[in-house]
Amino acid sequence: METAIQQYEDMVKEVQAAERIVVVGGGSAGVEMAAELKTDHPSKEVTLIHSRVALADVELLPSVRQGVKEGLLQKGVQLLLSEKVSNLAELSINVTQKGMKVLTDKGSEVTADLVIRCTGIRVNSAAYSSVLGDRLAENGALRVNAHLQVEGLQNVYAIGDCAHLQEPKMAYHAGLHGAVAAENIINTLRNKPLRSYTPGGLTMLVTLGRDSGIGQINGYKVGSLVVRMAKSKDLFAGKSWKEMGQPIPQ
Repeated sequence: METAIQQYEDMVKEVQAAERIVVVGGGSAGVEMAAELKTDHPSKEVTLIHSRVALADVELLPSVRQGVKEGLLQKGVQLLLSEKVSNLAELSINVTQKGMKVLTDKGSEVTADLVIRCTGIRVNSAAYSSVLGDRLAENGALRVNAHLQVEGLQNVYAIGDCAHLQEPKMAYHAGLHGAVAAENIINTLRNKPLRSYTPGGLTMLVTLGRDSGIGQINGYKVGSLVVRMAKSKDLFAGKSWKEMGQPIPQ
């Protein structure tokens, strides 16, 4: 935890030192990052560069995606959509360096003092690839059946990011996986039928700073009030501490 806290404090200093910030990647993490930066530092120039037109997640309702775009623009975030950064490997990431030139494949050029990369996660298969290599999907996740058992193995389950399921990689979904896997382990010991996991309607709450947000729950759009009350105020930190049976640090 100490390492994570230090990394957070270091990033805060980098943000404070930069006047022009570019966020690369417009998935949910990039959107929330750009909005948080502009909310807490309204005088800073924040640009979000995304290789697609759809922000946050392509599976969101069109009205929700449009709400995300409008929310960012209202806060003053500059958007470059359908453009991919072409010189990312040459840039200093998460470290302030005055006057960096961020180039895109469409010929755009943005001057930045800080570049923050939010281009999504890659499944880290190092813990199991040598043993379960023949059961890996192309993205490194493990192929599972309807009960979340690893393909061809009755006593091995995969949940969270390492489970190959057609749904966004989110902690919310990982929690649902865990409940099903735990129940199935108990059912196996008791010789009871196994429970299936079926991805439902997409649930995603996108914060746009601590004062705004938009999203959908089980496929239905929800507005700013719901997102602020549920997530924006603490990004689910309080919920996580409660689930672990721990007091919230002061």
